[in-house]
Amino acid sequence: FAAPSFARPTWTSAQSFTTVTGVRELSSGSLLVADFSEPMVHLLAPGGQSAKQIGRKGSGPREYLTPLRLIALPNDSTLLIDRDADRYLIIAPNGDIVATTPFPEQMRLAGQYIRGADQGGRLYFQMRYIAPEPTAPSTTAILRWDRRSVRFDSLGFVKMPSATPIGGKLANGASYQGMRIMPYTPADAWTVAPDGRIAMIRVAPYRVDWLATGRPPVVGGAIPYSPVPVTDADRKANEPKGPPFTLVYAEVKPPFSNDAVVLDDRARLWIGRSFTRGAKTRDWDVVDSQGKLLKTINLAADKWIMAVTARFVYVLWRDQDDVEWLQAYAR
Repeated sequence: FAAPSFARPTWTSAQSFTTVTGVRELSSGSLLVADFSEPMVHLLAPGGQSAKQIGRKGSGPREYLTPLRLIALPNDSTLLIDRDADRYLIIAPNGDIVATTPFPEQMRLAGQYIRGADQGGRLYFQMRYIAPEPTAPSTTAILRWDRRSVRFDSLGFVKMPSATPIGGKLANGASYQGMRIMPYTPADAWTVAPDGRIAMIRVAPYRVDWLATGRPPVVGGAIPYSPVPVTDADRKANEPKGPPFTLVYAEVKPPFSNDAVVLDDRARLWIGRSFTRGAKTRDWDVVDSQGKLLKTINLAADKWIMAVTARFVYVLWRDQDDVEWLQAYAR
């Protein structure tokens, strides 16, 4: 495995963004970009130097409220998740929105948890998770949805963060009790390859397993890492009014960030490790489809890998004003 050079990008987008939540490269080299906060979907030309808006904010056909993930479908089409509208839009290769469809009742509020699609266009998602009592299993189901037959298949379960009981008194003297997932509570992550295999990124021990229907699982070897302590800076970020801090914190962070898992064109995973708040760099592990660690790449902490294709590694760069830009680094 030869890692690309991140010394200088091939290009930086002329368009700036606020909160990029999805990036999808088309066969033409054009790029779809979902900006959650604007909200807006852009089509960038190859080279990133021009862009046009796809659709617009709204609740009608070919409109969206909160554009979230962009899921690659067959024939160069793309599924856009509209989180708050609990529906999806289909985008043609030329950037036209050609369908606007509510998620079925079986997927109510779970569409936002779609992780990807296989070569047949079937969608893979996890059920909405509500933290149970401490003694109950903290897992949720992984399902596969065939949009043509409206069939759902159960594929397994993923470990979710455990919750901690909380309670106390309100300002009016009334008592309250509940459950809360505390910051840095470890949980597994997962994604799906085009052939339908599921990659499970485990936290204990840190490793990558591959699951396929009808075949034995491929269990990867433990990936060595140095635990990153949870610091007062981390606590302050979660509780700006502290100290004193009222939440319960783990002593160390999980090995990786659950939202920093990217599958490339050769079914390799690029996984962003947890890092010390304020650090200048962070590590990204590249792990193959047998669970073997190929390379650890050190990248500036203000850069976040969004997509990896045969052409480019697409990186989100946040400047000193917290403005976001897309950069492409040649493979």
